[in-house]
Amino acid sequence: MKRIILSLFTLLVIGGAGFAQKRSKIVFSPQWTAQAQFAGYYVADSLGFYAEEGLDVTIKHPTKTASSLSRLAKGECDIITMHLMSALKAREEGLELVNVLQTSQQNALMVVSNTPLHGNPENLRGKTLGTWKVGFDELLRIMDKALNLNIQWIPFAGGVNLFISGAVDAQLVMNYNEFFQLKMAGLRIDEDNLFYMSDISGYNIPEDGLYVTTRYYKAHKAEVDKFVSASRKGWQWCLDHQDEALGIVMEQVKRNNIGTNKVAQKWMLGTVLHMQEIKETGERPFTLKEDVYLHTVKLMTDYGLLGKEAPEYKTFVK
Repeated sequence: MKRIILSLFTLLVIGGAGFAQKRSKIVFSPQWTAQAQFAGYYVADSLGFYAEEGLDVTIKHPTKTASSLSRLAKGECDIITMHLMSALKAREEGLELVNVLQTSQQNALMVVSNTPLHGNPENLRGKTLGTWKVGFDELLRIMDKALNLNIQWIPFAGGVNLFISGAVDAQLVMNYNEFFQLKMAGLRIDEDNLFYMSDISGYNIPEDGLYVTTRYYKAHKAEVDKFVSASRKGWQWCLDHQDEALGIVMEQVKRNNIGTNKVAQKWMLGTVLHMQEIKETGERPFTLKEDVYLHTVKLMTDYGLLGKEAPEYKTFVK
């Protein structure tokens, strides 16, 4: 009897070890440092949603010397988050990306000015505008060309000090991040001194989505589909359990030594979840709509951000 029990135990151990070995490894890199912008992925990892799909996911954030896009190009990660416009540019430059999940449905960019804008981009004419060195400003550059604003672009690494110090007339900010930083810095910003890109007709271009290379997708479609499914589950859990999700975000923040606080991350989480809704309907589709894709491609092509023929919707969106 002891021999039978020992044999059964051995089989269970071997079987369990075999099951663990079968979990598919995926390296996932968000496009920025640890923050609530990526809460759904942290939740999916922390609560075991990826593991339930048979995935062994490692989350690696970018550094000053290695962006998520450069990591993907070198094969150092498998799945990344990116803005739609940035992904289309990267594809044209030779990295064949496909969109497998679209979280953002609204544009999060804002312009904040030290003089009244009255919601009218024309009031930026000839002004100095602070913008991130790493990009994310394609939409404003299109607007600059479309309206012939002659904006003077001033690159900066991040934060809000450039604007607070008065070194620029205006600054690009994200509604879930730097805008809150300005509020916390004690700046009283009148509504006349800002505008949201999502409010400007034709410029409400969605941002964050999940991307993989075409080659990786063809070779690992099952794993990608499982990652997408678990990630959607993570985002839905965030929506339903925002306080608990915030706690998971703060664990990531602490682990990655990011200088922020719970109040700022709570603002970010609530805003990011709101930006996942289609503005007109409140729907949360988690897909990139074809009409939105075609409009984005046309906008980028018309103003020189895309020179080659863009991929068909069914080729780009999986």
